[in-house]
Amino acid sequence: MITPTPVDVGRHLYPSFATAIQYRQNRPGHTQVPRFVFHAVSTSDAADSARWNVVFHPRVDQSSLGDVVAYRVEQQLDTDAIQRSLLLLLAEDIPFDATFDRWDLAIIQAQRRGTSLDVRSSFAPAPEGPGTDPERTYRRHDGSETWWRPRVSFHRGVRIETRIKTMRDTHRKITAQDATISITDGQHPRTFSVPVEILDQVIAALGVARDDAEAINLNLGP
Repeated sequence: MITPTPVDVGRHLYPSFATAIQYRQNRPGHTQVPRFVFHAVSTSDAADSARWNVVFHPRVDQSSLGDVVAYRVEQQLDTDAIQRSLLLLLAEDIPFDATFDRWDLAIIQAQRRGTSLDVRSSFAPAPEGPGTDPERTYRRHDGSETWWRPRVSFHRGVRIETRIKTMRDTHRKITAQDATISITDGQHPRTFSVPVEILDQVIAALGVARDDAEAINLNLGP
């Protein structure tokens, strides 16, 4: 019998995915057929009254370990159809664990951090760009500063977030726009901003830097 490894849910980054396909692309090597941990639990957090399913995706090479993933289940009153969304990756590559309190707490914490708001509950494609739904806007005497909702992706445990900041004057004319990039592995966060008007040049420079790094690594050897 496998003894479950303790999981500190407070340290998880809670990656979010819009579809099962997106999850499998970011977490290769995990089977498509999950084991249920528990069905249709309603958290006590008033911020989101939806029910949740929590499932376990075993690894292909070692079925005793896998990911714990939470699905949000919503009832459509007009069509009486149930929509399921693969929403939150709560833990990576741990033994199967059906401890209710642990995963219930993880979902509540993720909701309070706003993670579940960044992914649509249906499988309809999200609109291109940040859309017309800002995360927050600051009013100033000389205009306003608006932060649009972030785009989040994950690679090998690293969380990569981009968001756009738009500044306008009192006549609502755009005076400046920045792209902010945040990268963290949960312990070493890094954040920097780039003016959108030179974003293409910065991307090109990063491509050159990647080539330089590859050449340096080849010279350094094993």
